[in-house]
Amino acid sequence: MRRCQCLIVAFCLALCCTSALAAMIVERGGTWPRMWPSELEPFRARANTGQLCAGSTATVYEIKFKSAEEFNRLWPALLKVKSKKAPIIFVAATQATPPQVHIVCPTQGTYKRKADGSYLHKGPWTKDIKRAAKGELPQFVAFSEQEGKWKIVEDPEKLGSLQWPLEQARIELVLYVDGEVINPDRISMPPDTPVKDLRTPAK
Repeated sequence: MRRCQCLIVAFCLALCCTSALAAMIVERGGTWPRMWPSELEPFRARANTGQLCAGSTATVYEIKFKSAEEFNRLWPALLKVKSKKAPIIFVAATQATPPQVHIVCPTQGTYKRKADGSYLHKGPWTKDIKRAAKGELPQFVAFSEQEGKWKIVEDPEKLGSLQWPLEQARIELVLYVDGEVINPDRISMPPDTPVKDLRTPAK
């Protein structure tokens, strides 16, 4: 039986929108879909799966890396599952959080493999909130009981009549950067992809 534990963690997803701590239930092993890139399979046994369950909901797949070669080899496969134009987030690696990647995903919906090898996530909210101009998904959505549909949440502090919890609506990558195993200067970044650098500048 896999070990499960409930942790209170300062999770990177919370850092992107609020400074609140987030409760996460963590399970040993990566439970990402079997249809995802085969390059991920060797990492499944040593990965962790987290369910963010306070304030906002998301599924987080955590993969630790032992070497730069290992990370660089998997990087193209990680980019295939990231949502189009979703940001890549840099966080400083520490002793408690060594070099690793968090794949932050919605808890609902299905995945479809596209002809170019990338993956499209299809959630129950997509047709209502997908931005018509560029097809870019927001970070958070919530269900409006009043209107009976999903709504984009730009400001989590002003939910109004929207129902908690918030739901992660896109797939993001969070890199715990140490400069050696994971070095942003040595990897290719997709065009038109925003980068959020949450590392503390050196003093």
